[in-house]
Amino acid sequence: VDIPPLVLQEDPTTCWFSPTCGGRGRCRSGFCHCHDGWWGWGCHRSAAYQPATPGTVPDLRSKTRLRIYIYELPWDIAFPFEVQEEIYTRDNIYTGYEQFMQYFLMDESVRTENPYEANLFYVPALAYFYAENVRNSQWQIKSVIDHVRQKFPFYNRSSGRDHFVFMPGDRASCHSDRWLQDGIIKVVHFGMQKKNLTWLGIENKDYGCIQNKRDLVVPSRSVNTGPLLPNVTTPYYQWLVSNRGYDGNRTLLFFFAGGVGDGEYSGGVRLVS
Repeated sequence: VDIPPLVLQEDPTTCWFSPTCGGRGRCRSGFCHCHDGWWGWGCHRSAAYQPATPGTVPDLRSKTRLRIYIYELPWDIAFPFEVQEEIYTRDNIYTGYEQFMQYFLMDESVRTENPYEANLFYVPALAYFYAENVRNSQWQIKSVIDHVRQKFPFYNRSSGRDHFVFMPGDRASCHSDRWLQDGIIKVVHFGMQKKNLTWLGIENKDYGCIQNKRDLVVPSRSVNTGPLLPNVTTPYYQWLVSNRGYDGNRTLLFFFAGGVGDGEYSGGVRLVS
């Protein structure tokens, strides 16, 4: 009996960072296999730069134009699908970093292929694939930073102050070591800055988890592709604002008197729900 060969269909979502590989390649098993002349995460690069004088670090940064460089990391340093099946997961709730990567690779007005002219450096540690939403992602980030320190001169130049990394998850950088909290810019979904915190076992008593003047708190994902408010609700909210928040048609008061168990779960955020 002749058995037809098994044909595996590639799923472009495995290349979530660039499902079409920028039209310059094809997604295969989580990698963008690029056409000749192109390379990088989403086949978005066509050039590489090195200083005219070996061993120097030219400073071509502009004071009037923002340019961001993304590090190209080998698969054994940061890979979208971690091999440890008991740890790996992917949750649509925490896809903010995925959406950032997709838009960033297409934004040639900000993204630069020349690291010597970059004002900021994006470190795509892909921490969620290694730590999920509640584990401490600092070990994966430390591994990536060690690689960047050894292979590139830019992190050491600024001690990481012009580098940023996503730390998705419920507690973000709250349990990170102090060197990580004080150095690289962290993009998080949970931002807590307060002195002498006594909950969550936070060791940083100076400011807790982040510093608002340096780190950035962003939504865990974007669910809207249109206006911030749906068109059908916009008129009502405008009317509600003009009426100082009072709606005479609403006469019932809802009050929840139940319990939520562990008050530290999700940083206590769910207590308000």
